[in-house]
Amino acid sequence: MAEMVLKSVVREKGLESDYLIESSATSTEEIGNSIYPPARAELSINGIDIEPHRAVRFKPSDYDRFDYIICMDRWNKRNLMNIIGNDPENKVKLF
Repeated sequence: MAEMVLKSVVREKGLESDYLIESSATSTEEIGNSIYPPARAELSINGIDIEPHRAVRFKPSDYDRFDYIICMDRWNKRNLMNIIGNDPENKVKLF
């Protein structure tokens, strides 16, 4: 959901070519799943484009691909830190 909202904001500002926005899971239970149906409905109600999406897990190598890694809550941040080990460039932030 957050990926679609952020992409919508960037698109409205005409900055799509300046950003790479992706979402990844920090656990395995949602891998392969589409957007949660109530989240899909809320995005639709608010006029936010819904792109095809399947959950993938964050990989340690993903750390180097991004300038910022935004975690939605402390649980996700803890899981992410278990995946990457450390954050030497201080990229990992809580939303």
